[in-house]
Amino acid sequence: MPAFLDRLRGKPRGHAYLDMSPSFELQGFFNGRIEGCGMIQDRFGRVTARFLATMECHWDSDFGQFDEVFTYLGDGAEQRRTWKVHKIGPAYFEAEANDILGLAQGHCFGNALQWRYRMDVPLGLPQESSAGEAKKPRSIRLSFDDWMWALSKDQAFNRSTMTKFGIKVAELSCAMRRVGS
Repeated sequence: MPAFLDRLRGKPRGHAYLDMSPSFELQGFFNGRIEGCGMIQDRFGRVTARFLATMECHWDSDFGQFDEVFTYLGDGAEQRRTWKVHKIGPAYFEAEANDILGLAQGHCFGNALQWRYRMDVPLGLPQESSAGEAKKPRSIRLSFDDWMWALSKDQAFNRSTMTKFGIKVAELSCAMRRVGS
């Protein structure tokens, strides 16, 4: 999408964060245990889900693994995801996960980190078939524009905008902190 349209829509632009500190060091922040809490809002701003999140992260040179668990408040449902992250340049990363389509592309800009990826997001909970087997719930394919900002070396804030055909359908906000650092 042309840059001028991003500005009109109020989307973050990476170069605006280049001189801001503290710098977002992906390998430093996502190393060890991360805890977070957040919410998902629909396109009208209504809160549709609240969650607690934990991540166990470790690196071996330029390769990282992030084991993430979201526990949704209210029904207690859990969502698990394992990210395999590869540093491909001084400020560039690629990642894959079990429910991400293709590769996620990450780029650090000063105190900010941007990820872009696509995911099939489930609509509702798994249903039981007539044979008694769990059927996979219907899903919707969404594009994610996922921004994280370093607040300190141990705290970050995440905002992820989810779009379908370029139209915002939901937004996730999450405050995160490193535990035991």
